[in-house]
Amino acid sequence: MSEDGIDKDRRRFLTTTATVIGGVGVVAAAIPFVSTLLPSERTKGG
Repeated sequence: MSEDGIDKDRRRFLTTTATVIGGVGVVAAAIPFVSTLLPSERTKGG
């Protein structure tokens, strides 16, 4: 493939943006699973 006409700054911006948004999505999806690992007040005996 020829590299003529490829805007490397735009490609870097889009790659970085996709990575950040993907990371936020992974954290948002993991929150419910992590919160189920914490014991409830009833389990603690409180």
